[in-house]
Amino acid sequence: MDDRASLPLRALSARYYTEPEVYARARDRLFHTSWQFACHASRVPEAGDYFAFSVAAADHEEVLIHDGEG
Repeated sequence: MDDRASLPLRALSARYYTEPEVYARARDRLFHTSWQFACHASRVPEAGDYFAFSVAAADHEEVLIHDGEG
């Protein structure tokens, strides 16, 4: 049996769930520094097809557009 199972659980302090500054910093570090999955290629099969989405509840939408390449 895993010894960690007997350790008490700890939660993050409330500010990590409620402060906009903490959320913005986490969003910037997690989502704006690497590629993020938007959708499967089957959602945009033809040149000119598009898929609108938002990343981490951002205040704006991103748009993925099939450009006819690949």
